[in-house]
Amino acid sequence: MILPAPVAFERERVASPALDANARTNGSHLPVNARNTRMPTVLGRGAAAYGRTREVAALVLWALALFFVLALASYQGDPSGAVLAAPTPPGADWVGPVGAYVARGLVSLVGVVAWALPLAAVTLAGAIWLTAPRTDLAMAGLTVTDGEALSIIGKHCVMCHSVHPTHASIDQPPKGIVFASVDDLHAHATQILAQAVNSTAMPLGNETGMTTEERQKLGAYLLNR
Repeated sequence: MILPAPVAFERERVASPALDANARTNGSHLPVNARNTRMPTVLGRGAAAYGRTREVAALVLWALALFFVLALASYQGDPSGAVLAAPTPPGADWVGPVGAYVARGLVSLVGVVAWALPLAAVTLAGAIWLTAPRTDLAMAGLTVTDGEALSIIGKHCVMCHSVHPTHASIDQPPKGIVFASVDDLHAHATQILAQAVNSTAMPLGNETGMTTEERQKLGAYLLNR
C-alpha cells in the first residue's frame, strides 16, 4: 500500500530500472533501491524462529518415540491386552509407572500394533527435521538492503506475484500472494525461503535465470530481519 505523507521514516532512493519498469507496467508501487533507516520491527512469524521451532518439535517427537519404545519394551503384561488389570512385575518399568500405564493403555487398545506409534513418531520427526529452514553458511555475514531484496523480487517474482501479473500465462497472482512492499516480503518470508532460497522451485523452471548469489542474498535478507 502507499504510505500517506508525512511518514515516520525516510529512505534514500536510488534509481532501479527493473523495478521502475515493472511499476509502470502493472501499476504496483514497489520502492526502489533504498537503505533501510526504519526502527527494527518484527513482521510475520520470523523465518529463523520458524526453523528453530520445527527443530524443537522434531526433538520432542524423538524423545516421545524413545519413551514409547522403552515403555513397550519393558511392559510385562499380556501383549494382547487381555489381562489389563494384571499388575506389572516390580522393577520391569524402565520409564516408571507413567510408562507402565501408557504401555498398558496402548497394548489394551491395539495390541502389538502399538509399536507402530514410536515408528510413526520417528518418521514424522525426521521429516520435520529435514525440511526445517536452516541458514546457509554462504548467507552468513551478508548485508542486504531493502532495495536489493526488492530488486531481486522485482526481477524474478513480480511478473507473477503482482496485482496485475505481466506473465503471459498468469491472470491472477498465485495463491493471492502479491509482493508490493517490504512488508509483503516479510509476511511471506517462510514461503519465499522454502520455494526460492532453500530450493529452486521458484521461479518455475527458473525462467528468469535466478542465480545462486541472488537466492543467497534474498535468504540473508529474510533471515536477518
